[in-house]
Amino acid sequence: MLTAGWQTLVLWDVATGQIVRTFHGHSSYIMDVRVSPDARTAVSAERDNVFIRWRLDTTNPVRVIPPNMQAVDQLVPQCQLHAVSLGADGNVAFCSYDNRDAVRHRKEEGRSVLALWNLETGEPLAVNPGRSPCCNAVHLDADRQVSLTGDALDGRIMLWDLSTGQVVRDMTADTNSEYKVNSISAVLLSADGRHILSSANQVVVW
Repeated sequence: MLTAGWQTLVLWDVATGQIVRTFHGHSSYIMDVRVSPDARTAVSAERDNVFIRWRLDTTNPVRVIPPNMQAVDQLVPQCQLHAVSLGADGNVAFCSYDNRDAVRHRKEEGRSVLALWNLETGEPLAVNPGRSPCCNAVHLDADRQVSLTGDALDGRIMLWDLSTGQVVRDMTADTNSEYKVNSISAVLLSADGRHILSSANQVVVW
């Protein structure tokens, strides 16, 4: 089991509950970490928009990946990484970036950017403006070429087509208002792609 927190990753032995090794290399809070299917490598992403690829049998980083932010900065200058979801193979990442002022003051006029990254090259595969000022949660299903976003201000949950950059469905707008919440903290697509799980002040299956 691999856990992440402030600048540090920890590999645990699940059977004994003991720490196997600790990984250092990040300079800010680690937003997400993904272990490869063969359990030999992992990729972690930090708030300062740096990705690190690791071999789990050593504590030294294999590669530090600072993505090319030019396309993102053109849409929203001085934005910050707010949420990230790594693909199952650790080679792609889906991220949301928000205007710092909008996040701090919860301004409706703020803007967000959604970006899909190739972590082999550090270059964007797609960069699109978000539909809300502050995207709080994201989920990537690279196999199905779809992603999910959850809004921090109005509780909207959107399903995106990665090939077109368009919203396939606005889940909150399609459902009864009793399920509308103020801030989505997490979104997840089921393994069969038929259901969405969202978390806020309540957990909802769509």
